Amino acid sequence: MATQNWDGGNRLTASKGSPLQCTNKIVNPINVAFFYNSTQAAQAVPIDISGSGSFFTQLNVPATTGNAGSAALLTFSGPGSVGPGGGSTSITATIDPNAGSSASAEGWLGSQAMPTNTSGLNNQSLQANGDAYSFNKYSRYYFVPSAQRYILSVQSGINAFYFAVFNSSGQVAIYVLNAPDENYKPVVQQFPGDTYALTNTSIQVSTSSNVSIPLFGANQQWVVMNADSVNDSTNATITLTPLG
Repeated sequence: MATQNWDGGNRLTASKGSPLQCTNKIVNPINVAFFYNSTQAAQAVPIDISGSGSFFTQLNVPATTGNAGSAALLTFSGPGSVGPGGGSTSITATIDPNAGSSASAEGWLGSQAMPTNTSGLNNQSLQANGDAYSFNKYSRYYFVPSAQRYILSVQSGINAFYFAVFNSSGQVAIYVLNAPDENYKPVVQQFPGDTYALTNTSIQVSTSSNVSIPLFGANQQWVVMNADSVNDSTNATITLTPLG
């Protein structure tokens, strides 16, 4: 097996000896690498991730069975970030050599621009009409709100439902619905020393089954991406309502 071309950020499966590599294609200030355990056994998958320069970390993707787990996320800064400690234009994800022989993980990239290759993902425009749309696994919604107030609403009846919201100001918010308690910790990491990603990543954990996010449009794109499993995403919905 050989290194897989990940330049489009599309959904691919990394396995031992077959890493994912995106080279000089990262352009946004804040980005997320999503990984989902696809191993056909209840074992965690350690992934070695390297960015530009000396950036390196290991992300441990939790064990899952029955396709009912959540993704593990690495948020990282791109070349558009401001300040020290960041600015990766490339990223490589490799299954750690000490992982089990059958270890594998699906990976895809998210940002305002990524993925440019939406193969394997459900990429569509979110209409600002107050209607609820399905928010299934691999869903990516984008919208460009005009200069007025909106409410972005997400609902799910499944435990520990993850999703990511990229705003137009170079920030990302990771939301968890139906958490067992307010102290629940999703698997969200940054490269050590990536101060921009650390500062501009927020994590919002709620025990509620829904969340309403107020926003004010500025004619710039927002992106919302699902970070949960097929089973966990069943019946999840997303709604964008203009308030005028």
